[in-house]
Amino acid sequence: MSFSSLNKILSIWNNRSEAAKSAIVFTFAVLLSRGIAIISLPVFTRIMPPEQIGIVGLYVSTFGIISTISALALTSGGFMVGLKDFFTQRDAYVSSVATLTTITSIILFLLFIIAPSFWAETTGLSVGLILLMLFGCMVCPAYEFWLMRQRYEYAYKKAAILTVFTSVISTLLAVGAVLLAKDNSSCLGEVRLYVAFGFTYIVYFIILIVLLSKGNRQTYFNKQYWNFSLTLSLPLLGHSFASQILSVSDRLLISNLIDNSAVGIYSTLYSVGFIAMMFWGALNSSFIPYLFQKIEIQDDREKVASNAQMLLLGFSTLILFVALMVPDIVSILATDEYYKYVSIVPPIIAGTYLIAFGNFYTNLLVYCKKTQAIMLSTIVAGGVSVLLNLFLIPIFGFTAAAYTALLAYILLAFMQSVLGYRFFKKNIQGPFIYNNRKMAAIAFITVLLTLCSVITYPCNVLRYALIFVLVPLMIKGYFLCKRR
Repeated sequence: MSFSSLNKILSIWNNRSEAAKSAIVFTFAVLLSRGIAIISLPVFTRIMPPEQIGIVGLYVSTFGIISTISALALTSGGFMVGLKDFFTQRDAYVSSVATLTTITSIILFLLFIIAPSFWAETTGLSVGLILLMLFGCMVCPAYEFWLMRQRYEYAYKKAAILTVFTSVISTLLAVGAVLLAKDNSSCLGEVRLYVAFGFTYIVYFIILIVLLSKGNRQTYFNKQYWNFSLTLSLPLLGHSFASQILSVSDRLLISNLIDNSAVGIYSTLYSVGFIAMMFWGALNSSFIPYLFQKIEIQDDREKVASNAQMLLLGFSTLILFVALMVPDIVSILATDEYYKYVSIVPPIIAGTYLIAFGNFYTNLLVYCKKTQAIMLSTIVAGGVSVLLNLFLIPIFGFTAAAYTALLAYILLAFMQSVLGYRFFKKNIQGPFIYNNRKMAAIAFITVLLTLCSVITYPCNVLRYALIFVLVPLMIKGYFLCKRR
């Protein structure tokens, strides 16, 4: 690359807004960090038996549920509202909520000490992994608080460096540990978890200490901050808990109704279906500050609507690309034992896409402080998912879980969009901030094409032809939407 070309690139970068820079850097940081995890997956699937991968999946699923309780949903969208309302007292506010989540995790630890055997029997995890999980419950919220503040303030450099560093080092350590212990296949799952999550939690513990050090006795137990945070976040606790039930109950039920080997296969394929979501997490986290800053300005709503459509359509392009590439991705990441179940990945991908669609509307509900509506929709969808899985998994096996998840996410997206529209119109003056018809049309077509992608899996020529046809069409649609 010539010096003039480099200067041109730097000039384009420097002319971008801080919001745009932050979105780009956070997106690439998340992609790189999670990409390392995806790249390492072939090592694990080829060395670790499916039941050991199932232990990893069981730990992650259980941690998702327990950590939701310990965090009191304070790491949900309500935290962003607090950063906005207490903009001159952010150090004190962050320190106070970090104290609150630390206290709840200590309470959980005391409950474990009272009855460790009950926890082990209920979760299916060893005592050592439960202790690791409880330590994670204490330190992970601190990292989330710190990261969300960096995103809100567009302080992307430190956050990007730490995100990538932690992910890369923990993954490399886990791969090294599994390779060293490969002769003892019965403990590989625990080895991987202790090394990878142990290192990550130590980093997060340091962040917790830093956050607490910026406060004082008054801010640790500040009644104003606690009341504000709990009032806004506790209704989201039901939502967060139900979200975890919706997203991980399938693995817990598969473990109980079938075995950990089935959990390992399903979890691996589910991670393939979730590849696109690692993009969405970064995109949505960057879109939220922009939305919150523009939402009250009626003259900007048409532009916000256009940007929302472009964001959704761009994500649709990625979703379709991943859906068509599933056979290749699974062949690279896993073995034939996993590949024979490749047909369950498209409904998983479609379900994850509907999560992204629903996020556009839950963002509005959080801004309007109508978190009870979010909780209601998620509880209903989570309940439907559990009931369907209890009935269908014993009959059709773990493949049924992918389709029950899709049905639950369809219901969830519908309820979130209806409630988001209703409460926005009720609480904020002026026209609605999204074009619902266009958003719904984009989502419907994307889900339909994603499900139809399974038809192309036996024919590589057809799949690759569609990739070269559909992706340019989606990109063209993106620019047509932009011009409108």
